[in-house]
Amino acid sequence: MELYMQEQINWEASLLSSRTGIAGTPWTPPGVVNWKEMTIFPRNPELFLAKEFVRPIQVDCPYKSDQGYLDTQFRLLREDFMKPMREGIQEFKKWQHTKRNKSRPTTVRVYENVRIQSGANKPSQRDEGETKGRKRIIIPTQQKYVDLSSTTEDSSSRFLINGSLLLFSPNLASGGTDFTSVKLATVVRSSDADDDLLKTKGILNVNFVPDGPTWKINPKSTYTVLESVAFFEAYRFALENLQVLNMRDWPLAKYILDPSIPFQSINSDVSFEQKCTYGRSNLQFKNGIINSSPRI
Repeated sequence: MELYMQEQINWEASLLSSRTGIAGTPWTPPGVVNWKEMTIFPRNPELFLAKEFVRPIQVDCPYKSDQGYLDTQFRLLREDFMKPMREGIQEFKKWQHTKRNKSRPTTVRVYENVRIQSGANKPSQRDEGETKGRKRIIIPTQQKYVDLSSTTEDSSSRFLINGSLLLFSPNLASGGTDFTSVKLATVVRSSDADDDLLKTKGILNVNFVPDGPTWKINPKSTYTVLESVAFFEAYRFALENLQVLNMRDWPLAKYILDPSIPFQSINSDVSFEQKCTYGRSNLQFKNGIINSSPRI
């Protein structure tokens, strides 16, 4: 009987090992890229998928490995900025197909008849190390759906700000664009001079992502540009750090991975006082959300 039980334990350990992979990496379906090998910038095929593979967050038990936890968080966070872009492309195509009779897309901002030039404004000292792939684009200042004169880094408009992700698709000779393949670029606005050029002349520097479709940029062509409402730069730094994070140096790791730490719920009657460091008054919040699990 003891021999049988030992064989059963060995078999279960072998099965778990095959499903967690090297160094505790969780099992991934065939064709799905390992999370540490995934690019931060979306690739063209991903923008036209119905949805991406993600893992649900574990709330009732600890994760079996730090890699399992990081894999889950990375995929969910990446999908959080990918989903609005996917939906925005489909929303734009439907809007264009209906002769733009319906209300304009809400998950992306639309810029029409944009031109791309080979030159770029002189980089500032702050970003002169990132000039590879930089182009200058010209957005007609008379846009139907966006007021370029109101776009400043400290304004409430918050569009075309430094680090925003843009999707470029060439316009067709017959008019409009099919948005079947796109080139990606990030906005470069790091000085007051950049703001003035955008507001007065519609001129903006962008950094194009090296990977992308094979069609070449033509300065004589016009492009339709979509800007996601999800601010890419904030996600970018978080995702880059997740891919290099060592959880053994993270103080909260034991609460996520150690099954010996007892599971406790937070009483729903507990209230939290959050003192504002910027503003006029203190705020009181009742705990109505975190009432089932303290785990991250």
